[in-house]
Amino acid sequence: MTRVPVAGLPDLGPLARRTSLLRLVLAAALAGLLAASVWAAAGRSAPASRLIQPGVHTVLVLDVSASIRPRVYRQVDDTLRRLIAGGGGTGLVVFSDIAYELLPVGTPVRELASVERFFRPLQRVPRGVRTVALGHARFLRAPWGPTLTQGTKISTGLEVALDELVREADGRGRVVLVSDLGDEIGDLTALGRQIDRYATRRVPLQVVALSPQPEDLRLFRSLLAGGRGSLLEAAPPGDATGRALEERLPAGVAIAAVGLLLALAVNEASCARLALRPRGDAS
Repeated sequence: MTRVPVAGLPDLGPLARRTSLLRLVLAAALAGLLAASVWAAAGRSAPASRLIQPGVHTVLVLDVSASIRPRVYRQVDDTLRRLIAGGGGTGLVVFSDIAYELLPVGTPVRELASVERFFRPLQRVPRGVRTVALGHARFLRAPWGPTLTQGTKISTGLEVALDELVREADGRGRVVLVSDLGDEIGDLTALGRQIDRYATRRVPLQVVALSPQPEDLRLFRSLLAGGRGSLLEAAPPGDATGRALEERLPAGVAIAAVGLLLALAVNEASCARLALRPRGDAS
């Protein structure tokens, strides 16, 4: 091999290093944005493993009111399935316009299966089994249907759950509310009082929102402000990872990612690898 000296070649060294550094910075920024988008999407969904914590008394408060839609039924089903798979213990309160304690604090989560089946869409309808039609799906008719699906007063569920926690665990534990947050207007004052009770007793309140209306979501964010509780949005039913990221990807992160991709494209176009052609080659 014959080496041919090129005039000015040493002067290209700093430019090459600068180009490599720029590429590394842009690539690292893209990787950081990807990690941030995944974290943000996961933070707005409700992994069931976070809802019941080992060694912490938990009461699950489940909305079974008539406002719960088929889409939300599937979210409840998914949440309960994940809870059952995660193990541990919990109490359970169901509510609509009134509330009822179904399971005491410390009940093994596998007992939630007796409730989960009423939120699971039927693939086929067994003969002689009473069902209800919601949209295009059918579900088993729940035993609480005649009395617990007439209205929505979230305050009643929170009140019974806190009373249960105080009575059975001396107030040491946490409450998880699973609801579409569609409360009645006449219940809002009582709801505020119950959230004040939780703050006074320093009982953590975790709210899992099931496809809530925007105005209901804003209301609960304001009620829980100032450290009075935390709120997560449940993933869409049957959520695939790609779809979850698409629906929950923050706009700012998406815009920044597009900008960085454009910057990388411009960088590659303007800083293409230098190619030396033999003299006289016109191609």
